[in-house]
Amino acid sequence: MKKKKEYILNIVYYSILCIFLLFGILNRELGNMDELWNFLSAKNIINGLLPYKDFNVIVTPFSMFVNSLFLHINPNLFTFRIIYFVWYLILIIILNKIMDVLNIKGLLKYFVLFVIMEGLLIACYYDYNFIQLVFILLLIYLSLKNKDYSNKRFNIFIPLIAGFTIINKQSTGVVICLITLLLLIINNHKNLKLLFSYSFIMLIPSLLFFIYLLISKSLFDFYDLCILGLFTFSNGLVVRSCIVYLIINYIVMILLFRRNKNRESIILFCYAIASLSVIIPIVDFHHGALAIIVVIIFFAYIINHKIRIPKDDFSSSFIIIIVIIILSSFSIHLYFHTSRFKSGVYKNIPVDIQFEENIKNVSNYVLNQSKDHNVIIMDFYAPVYDLNMNRYEKYFDLFDNGNFGLYGKKEMYSIIKQKNNIILIDNHFIHWQRPDDIINYVKEKYDKCGSIEQFDVYCN
Repeated sequence: MKKKKEYILNIVYYSILCIFLLFGILNRELGNMDELWNFLSAKNIINGLLPYKDFNVIVTPFSMFVNSLFLHINPNLFTFRIIYFVWYLILIIILNKIMDVLNIKGLLKYFVLFVIMEGLLIACYYDYNFIQLVFILLLIYLSLKNKDYSNKRFNIFIPLIAGFTIINKQSTGVVICLITLLLLIINNHKNLKLLFSYSFIMLIPSLLFFIYLLISKSLFDFYDLCILGLFTFSNGLVVRSCIVYLIINYIVMILLFRRNKNRESIILFCYAIASLSVIIPIVDFHHGALAIIVVIIFFAYIINHKIRIPKDDFSSSFIIIIVIIILSSFSIHLYFHTSRFKSGVYKNIPVDIQFEENIKNVSNYVLNQSKDHNVIIMDFYAPVYDLNMNRYEKYFDLFDNGNFGLYGKKEMYSIIKQKNNIILIDNHFIHWQRPDDIINYVKEKYDKCGSIEQFDVYCN
């Protein structure tokens, strides 16, 4: 009878949680530029453009290619958000399996899952960092199932998945691979053959990626943007309240770890440290939320073993379900009673009415002027308009310091020097990553010749 109740409760809980997540994702108003940049990268691939060679990105391209596969169904932002929801489903499955292995069940399991999902919904958007979190959690699950390294199949999957993190985001991927090897050394330090095997398998995705760069003749462009570009990325951001929150949580985790050392806690602790690498060089609530997920699982594991929590407390679990139902009902009502785009690449995406009008006006102006001129929107929000017009401008659609590589600015200056340009600049909103040297050069060489919405228009 208890198993039947638990089975029904699980179906209800996960069904409601999925509805909550779906409409939480769909309800976001248009305007998150990180979401649009990631969407734009995948859309560029569909349009036949090559990463690094044809459009500037500073991370390895696994997420872009995966997203582009699904965008073939319908290359709009709504489809992109459905892909995000699918990744959430994968995340729930992996988290559920991790907590089963750690024997975290019932009320605590439901509560932890809800807290993680709510935190990610509030602070995060769909990008390569989110996929990196999925990879980390998958590595945790496989490592927990293969604590003694006796499963030959897992001894292939673990290093292979770790290797894929490098071609998803090279900086954090290297850290994840090193942590994976460190775990192997800690738990199985005498098996040099296995260590060599892990190292070799980890390199396979990177080797395949290297071959792709050679075939596509993008090796130099990749080196410029993703290797040399790391040294030009000087736009670190630190939100003090976020870093204080992270420091407190990681200190508590370290103190608990010192008193509770076993195979499970070692695995969780090591991958929690690996996930912390996502905050470099930007410490904000998006990156902080991703960095804290493994720590939350670690806390849940310790609580589950130190405090006696009933695993069959169906009444308390039902309260959590009621809360999620209420939140889901509000979210569903909000989505169907808010202003949304009626057509185009943003169809069915919630938008402020004034912002929608702004996008239409600027887009119409650019399209009209493009008949006789090369029009460049030199602004942080350029992709909002260019996506709406189904066009792409290399460098200018990711107009942020640290995203041009070493040679990108030279190419931008050569474009600016060309005749018959019209450049739109927003002099009212100045983003902290705006390349002011380029903006000032335009103002020096060009004449102001009009305005459209928030943009001043410059002609040469």
